[in-house]
Amino acid sequence: MSNLPSPSSPSLEGESLKDLGSVFFSGIGGHGMSVLARILAAEGVKVAGSDIAQSPITKELEEAGIKVFPQDGSHMGDARVLVWSSAIEESNPDVKKALETGMCLAHRSDVLALLMRGKKSIAVSGTHGKTTTSCIASSILLAAGEDPGWALGSSFRMQGAFEPGWRKGAGRAFVAEADESDGSFLKYAPSVCVVTNSDGDHFDHYGSIEAYRKAFKGFIGRSGRCVMCMEDAGNRELFRSLAAEDKKKVLGYGGSAFEELASKVPGFEEGSYARLEGVRLFDASFPVSSSFALSFRGERVPVEMRIPGRHNDLDAAAAILACFELGWASGPGLKRHQSFWDPPGASSFWGRKAGSGSLQTMATTPPKSRRSFRP
Repeated sequence: MSNLPSPSSPSLEGESLKDLGSVFFSGIGGHGMSVLARILAAEGVKVAGSDIAQSPITKELEEAGIKVFPQDGSHMGDARVLVWSSAIEESNPDVKKALETGMCLAHRSDVLALLMRGKKSIAVSGTHGKTTTSCIASSILLAAGEDPGWALGSSFRMQGAFEPGWRKGAGRAFVAEADESDGSFLKYAPSVCVVTNSDGDHFDHYGSIEAYRKAFKGFIGRSGRCVMCMEDAGNRELFRSLAAEDKKKVLGYGGSAFEELASKVPGFEEGSYARLEGVRLFDASFPVSSSFALSFRGERVPVEMRIPGRHNDLDAAAAILACFELGWASGPGLKRHQSFWDPPGASSFWGRKAGSGSLQTMATTPPKSRRSFRP
């Protein structure tokens, strides 16, 4: 039996950034670990780490003043906290040393939960589309002058400027990808959660689709509000299983007429639904690949996308609605930022007012192509 705590077991509850002392990341060269290390360092926390090999990420960390050592358990010094991820095994030399010396072991999700605490936060979950949606939400908040922080699975460019996958931010808003793969997203209590889809994954951890969706139920229960794609059959099943008080949190979105959706999801209310209307697809000779209007409670927000893929349109809608639910803008304020974009997994990121440029991203999974809606 492993001596490592469960990824879903909290270890930094009640602590603040000032309480952390010195922090050591084992596997700091991983993207998800590196963005957290950069944010902590920007917050004034003493940070170092180890990895099994040098990489462009470790080089960037060292150039930023964060020391990266060989992963042999001999370089943690006076560190109080060892941060680990689910990719780290108990046989890892850093972990073995930490267990021997009684160091505080914190899963990477504990650090992210700490960074989100006290913020107006958006946490994006789902089998697919997390990076796309969280990057777009971050760009909206940045364009709106909110000075957000974020921890993302991708970098992006906006108004010609490179935006890395991490940002400390001086404002109250924070955007994060909520990885459901190991159940650790149950530590988060975001102001707004997004569930892009729940068609099943990570059965090595969950064992069944029922257990997988049960975790999402717990995540929604810990969130203030929930933005959920109702085009996804898994999400519709998830909604039907929610307690009455959690159903009231849900703002759904999709391309179906409400009457069609209501026949599939009894009890879902029209006032809690945003529809993508007037969807148009363009060929490669046009400067945009698609356009639509997001219609919600009397508002119609025109959106233009520059990459193909209806799933990207849905992810853009999720990002807009999450920012709306966060209280970033409503009415005319929302219409002033009709930016819109190209998310990761594709080629470029574009907007009339928010800026333009390109996005880089991590690999995405094939079932994205099934996430479509009917205009």
